[in-house]
Amino acid sequence: MESAPSPKRFGKKPSKSKNCADLHEEQGAVKKHARKTTRQPGPDLRGMRVCLGCREHFLREDLIRVVCDPEGHLLIDRSLKAPGRGAHLCYSQACIEEALKHKAFGRTFKQNIAPMTAQVFRELVIEAIEGRIRDALAIGRRMGQTVSGTDVLERNFSKLCGLVLSTEASASTKEKLEHLAGLNQCPVWRFGENESLGQSQGKAARVAIGITNAALAKRLALEFMRRDRLSVAT
Repeated sequence: MESAPSPKRFGKKPSKSKNCADLHEEQGAVKKHARKTTRQPGPDLRGMRVCLGCREHFLREDLIRVVCDPEGHLLIDRSLKAPGRGAHLCYSQACIEEALKHKAFGRTFKQNIAPMTAQVFRELVIEAIEGRIRDALAIGRRMGQTVSGTDVLERNFSKLCGLVLSTEASASTKEKLEHLAGLNQCPVWRFGENESLGQSQGKAARVAIGITNAALAKRLALEFMRRDRLSVAT
């Protein structure tokens, strides 16, 4: 007796190779989508500068800007506006020493640099900072943001945001003015001689200058912090 024929299957059996191709295509699409969705944008470094010492990025105004003359002498650009190529450093003793030790300025400016010690470099930076402080005090006077003279300071102590006290101030004057500043909880900075403070205010001499503008006081606080940080290392 003959066996019954097996029933026929209708339709075509899917090709194994086609299934693999579809699978690979799907996996590729998933990976591509994952790359698009998980990729995070990097930090926005526009307008940033790199410190030659620590190699970190900072805003341009937060760094020392250094330029170089044709003879290879390094100069501090205190206004941050000198033409030509510039190099940048943190207001840090360690970064200054690192840049000088590894000849980073020579590579940046692509020329031989005149020898300079870290101490001399720091002194140039401090000189530039103090120049900016004098400029700020002079601008503050023209803008009506400062008061000077012991009597005037006593009458206006409630308006003070900061007090610049001459290094030549007597012990009694220093104590009196620091007491007034303390009543208003404003910082006191020792800076300059009587004559130089007077010149910044268009006067012959001044023992102290009161800062009555918060933005100017903040700017001066930053400059004094930079100066003191480098002065300790000198």
